[in-house]
Amino acid sequence: MGEIPPLPLSMQRKLPEEGKAVELKITSEKLNNEIIISINLPDKCKLNVRDNIHKAGREIEVVNGQMVLQDAVDITNIRISSRVFSDDTANNEILGTEHRNLCGKYIEYDPVYGNRVVYYKEF
Repeated sequence: MGEIPPLPLSMQRKLPEEGKAVELKITSEKLNNEIIISINLPDKCKLNVRDNIHKAGREIEVVNGQMVLQDAVDITNIRISSRVFSDDTANNEILGTEHRNLCGKYIEYDPVYGNRVVYYKEF
């Protein structure tokens, strides 16, 4: 059958730009009727957050370093497996092309989409 050829250079993971690496940090907690996800992404960034109730996921925006899921009484887990979405030019400069400046244990590389956030938490 042969060997699988290596990815072309255009699809290989790019290292963060020098001095611009952002190590992603995420924590989450459930308080009463809300789930609060603390994350060190800039405001106006959005991630797709799935839970055990809403299978399709919801796009949640970062505001003051937090994303808040309302009506979370019956939610027992959350999962983030998403690119970072932002229309803000300044945010895109911080994150870099294909989010190359994001790094850390919550970042996985996809050859088509670039770096994406991966996080799972049970409550």
